[in-house]
Amino acid sequence: MTHSKTANYLALLIIFSIAFSFSSCSQQAEIKSHLKEIGIKLNDKIVVNKFETSGFTNLIITMEFTVSDQDKQIMIDVIKKAKDFNKNLPIASFSSNNWTKSTYNDSSYHITVRKPTKQAYKEHDLQLFYKKNVVKYNFLEE
Repeated sequence: MTHSKTANYLALLIIFSIAFSFSSCSQQAEIKSHLKEIGIKLNDKIVVNKFETSGFTNLIITMEFTVSDQDKQIMIDVIKKAKDFNKNLPIASFSSNNWTKSTYNDSSYHITVRKPTKQAYKEHDLQLFYKKNVVKYNFLEE
């Protein structure tokens, strides 16, 4: 391989590395922005394991990420402070576009928040697996 081809491949590798770095930073910023909407403000860096968007008429974002121990505790505190923590909400409450349900079981904390918008609603669904600091998060905007 000639010196010129090697330089071209090296340049492409550097460009892809920089692009991936910016993509990862923007994903972290977007995740933190979504979490702020439900009262969770993360302070530390997060590791994005999965970030997928889909939807034609609706926006659907599926994410998985890992948080620090300090941010994990922030999330747990917000979930526990929810008005109806570990209470069974009546089915009728789910028919509205404004409710929060938060629960805890032996492996995870879970919160679902639905808020109305001008068109329909936004739904945030977060599950924190506290032993691994892994968060699965789904966002739906209709």
